Amino acid sequence: MELDLLETPIYDTIEIRGVVKVKTDQNFHLRAKNILIKGGTLQAGTAAAPYVHNGQITLYGKRTDPTIAIEN
Repeated sequence: MELDLLETPIYDTIEIRGVVKVKTDQNFHLRAKNILIKGGTLQAGTAAAPYVHNGQITLYGKRTDPTIAIEN
């Protein structure tokens, strides 16, 4: 899947179970309260083709929200 939005809505939770690649020819702003990566990857560029635009991830959780720790 390719993330091609310049700015996402503020999602409650984003759960990634595969590969999500950031579109390489534009800026992006990923916004969510929680991001869970379960057996997947959030990828912005590679060693051979680095991401050269502005990328931003903003988390909107509160300090008092419960923390989720996931171990393999």
